[in-house]
Amino acid sequence: IIGESGGGKSTVAKALVANDHRVIVAAPYMKTPYGTIGFTDYPAARAALLAHRPKSFRILVACYDGDEFARVCKLAWALAPVTLVVDETAFVIPNAAAAPKEFRFICQIGRHAGHDEEQPVQLVVLGQRPPNLPPFCRSESKLLYLFPLADEADWQSVVEDFSLPAFDGTRAKVLERGPRLPRYHRIRLTKREDGGWDYHEGVGV
Repeated sequence: IIGESGGGKSTVAKALVANDHRVIVAAPYMKTPYGTIGFTDYPAARAALLAHRPKSFRILVACYDGDEFARVCKLAWALAPVTLVVDETAFVIPNAAAAPKEFRFICQIGRHAGHDEEQPVQLVVLGQRPPNLPPFCRSESKLLYLFPLADEADWQSVVEDFSLPAFDGTRAKVLERGPRLPRYHRIRLTKREDGGWDYHEGVGV
């Protein structure tokens, strides 16, 4: 989910995880917009989960660097099936080189985290600009929500960084409509088996 601050990203993210019973949010803050219980660090969250072993949970762990985020990724892997939400990615992972290998594993093989295909780590990632997401995260994306971007030039980055194809018109539509999106509107792209993307423009999920 990509877009400038205050454009509607969190609203969509909350809707995407609204019916999930096992949610971990990694974010550089302690507010709990996802209906979560907030923890100041990983040890506190881990201790609470081990003490109570709940079947369902919605927690937020405040992460301010890659090391702390790596520990949260390990926690998500161990607790699969779970949905991991990474909010304000640019602050949690300041650059692609700082992205921990644990996050790469979740992006690339998170569907195998649990005992079977029904117990994956599902991932929801939010950033203000395409470069805020590491390349391996962008390449594995199957569902994109694109909100208005602060810099119009970022739309060119979107089509390049996510390798949007030209054969089905996706690239042209995004470049044409993206810079003209009204506030709070989004473009939703869903990847197909043939490598193309289904395009939908509107509000909400």
